[in-house]
Amino acid sequence: MLLPRPILDALREGRISLMFRKCRRLTVKGGGRLKTAVGVLAIESIEQTSAPAISEADAKRAGYASRAALLLELDRHSEGSIYRIAVGFAGADPRIALRQAATLAAEEWSAIKAKLRRMDGRTKDGPWTRATLDILRDVPPPGHSPQHGSSEAVAPVTYTIRCRARAPRSMAAATSLPICSS
Repeated sequence: MLLPRPILDALREGRISLMFRKCRRLTVKGGGRLKTAVGVLAIESIEQTSAPAISEADAKRAGYASRAALLLELDRHSEGSIYRIAVGFAGADPRIALRQAATLAAEEWSAIKAKLRRMDGRTKDGPWTRATLDILRDVPPPGHSPQHGSSEAVAPVTYTIRCRARAPRSMAAATSLPICSS
């Protein structure tokens, strides 16, 4: 479920605790969690509802100025059922702490190497993960680029990296990094 940044911020701050969606099939489940740009959201409950059952108070809890504004938004989608989704902020994205960890235990390092070997083994073109990691190793952290005019200045280069395997969501990066050549 894609949510705009202002909605995510309001969810994190507790100003929104309810969402409404009109769709043929929901992509979230009650009791589930969503990793977002502001942290983890808890999907507390989901129930199918109808437009007449939505109250003014429900619309306010969903961040709308009025029930009419919410219904107008729902009417933009011609097909599907209306779902009432109770949500809450569950905390920071755990991938951030993992990303900032300076050391790995031996078993964590072994698990990562085994996963990379499996990813390399599933492609017809041969191993690719080492080359990808070598490119990413040289990327400066966000906000840390050499000063312009210095001998270390880098020119941005676009690398095309074809994904050949799907990494588990728990291994996905929490942010995108610019790629530069040195």
